[in-house]
Amino acid sequence: AGAARADALEQIVALLPASESARARELLETLLREFPERRAPLEQLIALERSAANMTRVGELQRALFALAHDPAERLRLALEACTLQLDEAGEVAAAEYWCEQANELAPESAAVQKLRLRVHRRTANTPRVLEALEKLVEIEGDSPMRLLEVAVLHEREGHAERAIEWLERLLASDPYDDESLAILERCLARLGRHGERAEVLERRAAAANSNEAAADVIVELGHLHLNALADPAGAEASYRRALEQVPGHPEASAQLRELLRKGERFAELAGVLEQ
Repeated sequence: AGAARADALEQIVALLPASESARARELLETLLREFPERRAPLEQLIALERSAANMTRVGELQRALFALAHDPAERLRLALEACTLQLDEAGEVAAAEYWCEQANELAPESAAVQKLRLRVHRRTANTPRVLEALEKLVEIEGDSPMRLLEVAVLHEREGHAERAIEWLERLLASDPYDDESLAILERCLARLGRHGERAEVLERRAAAANSNEAAADVIVELGHLHLNALADPAGAEASYRRALEQVPGHPEASAQLRELLRKGERFAELAGVLEQ
């Protein structure tokens, strides 16, 4: 008798014109209360509430439909559809986050799932989850320079200098003189106090510079590193002189070199620098 009543109610709903949406909604809600295991009325009600932009109710119904599905492929499809709807139509990022993580539990090796997670977690500014999705995409699709760089930048921003260095090294393996990557690597090494390695990176940045002026500026940084962090005034002097070879009269290099010569009481050499 119960099944016959459910079938009859479904038939009545099917015969109602579009103008009778309120009556259709009432009958469908009755079906859900009395026969919660039936999917057809649930799917019809989702469509009806979606057309009316009742997104809160749509979200509730989507969860009920997801609970009825048992096939993993179908559950994945439902989770992806629900996530996209909540993100793009409803603007409910918390609900979208719930659904994308449901999809991730079902298919963590799917690039489509990880790209959707990336969209959602960018919207929620959830950096750890953004990093998870990016790193998984690298694992699935292989190294991409832009993706590797973004992972490194986010790790640096999160204060994970060691992790940032690991990703930068992967990027620099294919492009050893990428200036942006080298600049980030130098900052990370500075944070960790690995100053000898910083000197090597600054040498690479100088070699990669696209002008004499840019090279001179980096070499001056190298001079400061030798002078302060490495306690190597001879190395600092050599760097400042190299910077002046790149750009004669470079203000910072000239000033630093004059100071070193003054402190060393090398007045004849100082006079020569002052004449330049």
